[in-house]
Amino acid sequence: MNDADPIAKGAEQSWRRVGLLVVVALFAAWWLSDGPLESRPRGIEQRVAAVAIRDHVIPFQKFGTKLFTVPTLGGRYDHFAYITQDFHGDKRREFVEAIEHAASVADAVDLWILAHGNDFVFWLHDLSPAARGKLRLAYNTGCANAYQAQSWHRQGVRTYVGHPGETSVSPVFYVFFARRFVRGWNARDAMVDANAQTTRRLELFGWATLGMFDGTALAAASAGVVTGDDTVAVR
Repeated sequence: MNDADPIAKGAEQSWRRVGLLVVVALFAAWWLSDGPLESRPRGIEQRVAAVAIRDHVIPFQKFGTKLFTVPTLGGRYDHFAYITQDFHGDKRREFVEAIEHAASVADAVDLWILAHGNDFVFWLHDLSPAARGKLRLAYNTGCANAYQAQSWHRQGVRTYVGHPGETSVSPVFYVFFARRFVRGWNARDAMVDANAQTTRRLELFGWATLGMFDGTALAAASAGVVTGDDTVAVR
């Protein structure tokens, strides 16, 4: 290859980036591997819908979130809608309409807020009383958004799961929590086990980086905290 050829250099660098992303993706898949999970028996039969929203981030993050979320949640709920923002602050109308539709076809609606620190709770002001009355669980990956619990409850959400830390690595918890919750584990049991799995992975990460990152502190900041009715489950 001619070292003076900028096109060839650019192509080589692009392939290196692709290779690095592949390696990172494979490592992440191994690191978050969970093995077979117990499915809890179904209790009271009811139709439960879910609406998930991903905030505006880089395309790779949007792709990864959707790749995991749509089959994991969409395959378990009676009705599921997934929304991705194209820029910060957009899709408010689509989010509200998706919840209204979900409430019209199901007995209860769960919300999955897959975003950095956010104020999506204020969008619930746009809901009709009928739709608000069917809100059940809201899970929020936003850093330090655990403090919003009472705001979500005031909007009708029975169960809220959030994270306390300003530097939360919440996507790790989300993977383990979502897998358990959609298999019929109640919010409390799913949270407890997801926290244990998250702590184990982050402490391993701290060890692997030779102490560059404090895995124990990251795990504490990333812990899921549930408020309200912790017995809800996808049943």
